[in-house]
Amino acid sequence: MAYLLFELGFLRVRHVKRQLSKIFRVLPPNAHILDAGYGFGPYTDQALREIPDVRVTGYDVNVQQVQDCISFFTGEGFGDRCNFKELDLNDLKDKNTYDLAIAVDIMEHIEDDIKVLKNLRRALKKGGILLIHTPASEVDSRTVSHHDSFVGEHVRDGYHPDELREKLLESGFSRAEVRFTYGRWGMVSWWMMQGIPFRLLSISKFFVLLLPLYYLFVFPFAHRFMLADLNLDHLKGGGLIAKAWV
Repeated sequence: MAYLLFELGFLRVRHVKRQLSKIFRVLPPNAHILDAGYGFGPYTDQALREIPDVRVTGYDVNVQQVQDCISFFTGEGFGDRCNFKELDLNDLKDKNTYDLAIAVDIMEHIEDDIKVLKNLRRALKKGGILLIHTPASEVDSRTVSHHDSFVGEHVRDGYHPDELREKLLESGFSRAEVRFTYGRWGMVSWWMMQGIPFRLLSISKFFVLLLPLYYLFVFPFAHRFMLADLNLDHLKGGGLIAKAWV
């Protein structure tokens, strides 16, 4: 239920899951997937349920998330097909191990992003794919010394698409495709589903009592805006989704 609500409420999850479903079709039998910074595991869950023989290794710096995912996926009967460990991706040493690496909304938290991208590149097999989602920025983060992100833990506001593509190629990937997510309608849905509620809760925790009614009213509209964002090409947007090949 939590994974379903996460997908319904967050547009980036819909974008990532759509791309993953396409990638899953071209993965080899018995594919091995790296879920980097997996959080509470929505993409691991998707992989384990959509691909019968897939194996997933997940690394995250949050010890509680590691324990929670071990408990949940073992209880779901997937314990022999997934492995979760506490690890900072700066310390990733795996080589030529994975067919696919997933890095969703983590690169904006990493200071030395080139090092981590090189680590992910080294961890992938020949022909392996890296899938990234991250916030977009209108400026190259290499040219600014400060940031004004909505999320305090970010070390950069996001990536300009050319910057992300160049960093992927610099890290050793042979080819990279980058496109925008969260275009006009996607940003409207974001404000409806996350932006406005977060602002209200920052004013008073009392608003949490009104959120069920709020979402009951706005979700039908936000859902349609998300579908529009998924099916349109955007000249600019608030997010980037990238695929890179070894």
